Amino acid sequence: MEKDGPLPNDYEAARMILAHKVFCLISRAEGPDLARLWFIGGNPWLGDETPVTAIREGRFDQVSGAATALIDGTFSS
Repeated sequence: MEKDGPLPNDYEAARMILAHKVFCLISRAEGPDLARLWFIGGNPWLGDETPVTAIREGRFDQVSGAATALIDGTFSS
């Protein structure tokens, strides 16, 4: 335990880093409100699961691909 709280293990840290990077990417392109909604909405690029679920399951490449598809316009619902 660290002075300000527990230190995440490597896998937990990787999940948080990916979520932050994807949030920043979508937020810059589409705004923070849409970025927040994107994380909790079903996503066809992720088998209609939410990005939050996919990140929890370690599907980092799929989440990054889904975010890129949204930004570059190849996302289709």
